Amino acid sequence: MALQACDRMVGRVRRQGRRLGEVHAESTAESRVFDVFALGDDLFLIQRVDAGDTPAHERRRSMVLIEQRDLRIGKRGWLCALGTGYFGSILTPLFTGALGPDLCRVPKARRSAVLTRRVVLANVSDGVAELLQRETDFALVARAADWLAAQGFGLNEVVFGERTPQALAYTERRGQLWRVRPRVYTLAEMREAVARARLRIDTAAHYYVSIRGVHWVTVQEFSRLAELARTEPAKILACLREWAAMAPGENANAMRREKTHGLHAVEFFGLTHEDKLGLLIPAVERLLEGMTLGRMNAEDMADTLAGLALLYRRLLVDPAYADLGEEATVRALYACVADDDQDGSGLRVDFDARRVALPGASFDGAAGAENRPIPHIGADRRTIEVIHYLVSRLSLNERLEYVNVYELRSTKDLTTATGLTREIVFKTNRTPIPVSYIQKRLGSVRAGYADYLLTRANVFRALGADYPAFQLLTDASGGGRRAAPFFLRTRSPGDPLAAIPPALFLSNPENPASPEVPDVIVALARLYGSAAAQNLAAKKHIAGPPATARFGAGKEIFEFAYDPFLHRQMPAHVQVCSIRGTMGWPNLAQDETNLHDSYRFYLRQYAAVLGDYWLAHQDACTLNECAAAFFDGFERKIEAMHWNYLQGKAHFDTFDPGLRDCFAFRPKLDFALWALEAAAKDLPALRERFMDYVRDVFVKA
Repeated sequence: MALQACDRMVGRVRRQGRRLGEVHAESTAESRVFDVFALGDDLFLIQRVDAGDTPAHERRRSMVLIEQRDLRIGKRGWLCALGTGYFGSILTPLFTGALGPDLCRVPKARRSAVLTRRVVLANVSDGVAELLQRETDFALVARAADWLAAQGFGLNEVVFGERTPQALAYTERRGQLWRVRPRVYTLAEMREAVARARLRIDTAAHYYVSIRGVHWVTVQEFSRLAELARTEPAKILACLREWAAMAPGENANAMRREKTHGLHAVEFFGLTHEDKLGLLIPAVERLLEGMTLGRMNAEDMADTLAGLALLYRRLLVDPAYADLGEEATVRALYACVADDDQDGSGLRVDFDARRVALPGASFDGAAGAENRPIPHIGADRRTIEVIHYLVSRLSLNERLEYVNVYELRSTKDLTTATGLTREIVFKTNRTPIPVSYIQKRLGSVRAGYADYLLTRANVFRALGADYPAFQLLTDASGGGRRAAPFFLRTRSPGDPLAAIPPALFLSNPENPASPEVPDVIVALARLYGSAAAQNLAAKKHIAGPPATARFGAGKEIFEFAYDPFLHRQMPAHVQVCSIRGTMGWPNLAQDETNLHDSYRFYLRQYAAVLGDYWLAHQDACTLNECAAAFFDGFERKIEAMHWNYLQGKAHFDTFDPGLRDCFAFRPKLDFALWALEAAAKDLPALRERFMDYVRDVFVKA
């Protein structure tokens, strides 16, 4: 089995480096010994560890990286310290001089600034170094990543643990967004992330350690330690010291020493701030004081901890937190350890969690080979093939600057990189703004189905439906003897209705309490009606039960644009991003009964969708105003599509793409065209029926 990058680096340092001796670091519960090596301009402090004493799931190592010029004037290279436990067990003795004056000569007045801004921290687990930005200058974090690469770490072995804007921008420009810790999307992923966060420092206590370095104690762990006090009091006394004793160079114990955003180095999960500071923490401090001064014995300590464990359980803000298996506990613990909305994108957290970056490729910068992709470790054939396709479409002297590949997970139980849909975002030297494509593998590999799909899309685009442009390709990685087809389409600009930022509807976007603008609500209703007209013309139908027109299901993408007359962003365009169900109406009889059955089926669904939309914005306009605007948009689009049909009638009526008979393409198209002509003639009657259905929705409600 190949050695992991960190072990390779340590082995190389021990073989090739010049050993300068050893240094000792004392913490509240453990003494550590570090071997000191020099290799080139770099200095390495490597802790002596007996791996056999530590269970495999706890073998997470702490790495500290500091440019030596920040420790001593005139020095070059990096200092890399690698040990177990928490970062303070390395940093505190280093900056207080306990490891010797030759390593660090930072004046006391500058220590806080250097510790806060000039130190890069990393957790090393399963061979991967996860860099933490915290308050550190990101440029330094990026240089640390480059230094680790020079030490033999692969791209997949150095990742960024925090989704900060700087980390996202840095990796995006390199086509390496997959190196930033992804958001979780499923409860199972939350459980996995929480389990990875559990580790020991120096003592018997286990913590859930957050990205920001906060060590969370749960009531279950507190109770376990209380029971352990009966049989191994010395270990529990060490835990108390870890929590309540003053560490060298610190001015507060771990329970009171602020770490980040009002949280402390050690926190008690599930308790209010008042209960922690007013009850539990003082009791733990008094217990350690009593043991230290000899006023209490081991039995007293065990009894006191048992009582505190009961108190802890009674004080929980949610009784469910007493069970680590409860969903509420998992979600709350994950929020504690992940700090998941730190980039301020709360509205898009769920979408971003579905959008998982995958390994892609970098590009050769050599002259004449600028567009030669260099696949990243883990990039699959599907990704590589689409990148080659992008390269083949470049213009003369155009080159790819970066490509980022995402998977859009559609269900919460889908394993990463196995889904149907991906998003490809790329930028070239000839485009100022990145371009986005959606790549989707077809759910059906039925012979000829891909051609049927593409032809339907092209026919209705020619009629004026606002479908994106589709291009059919093949994916040789699909398995089986036949290559799996997939298509690329341009990503529809804008957002589905549910994801439109609420501020776009408001009279004052900066004031959430301001009223909604009637013109915006009515304009979007008009676009919604346009999308409904396309739905009707395309005869979208998904068999049930219940059968559905697949309207109002998030496939209508609304784009806002600046209106120079109103001096604000207004709904400007709608695009339908899915063609699923097109020409799906099951009855192809060209008679009045079938026609009116279809009207009833579609108009009732449109009325229900419009009703839901109006309820969400009812303070801005009346139901009649909203419904009338919806049908205005519907009417205009039907008329436009009918006009397009009449202009190209000879072509549409004789079009034969040579598809397999089993798809019944021509009979379905004939019915759709006949129904479009009928709808254009029936618009006044359709308006009345639609308004009746809208009123029915609210009468029945």
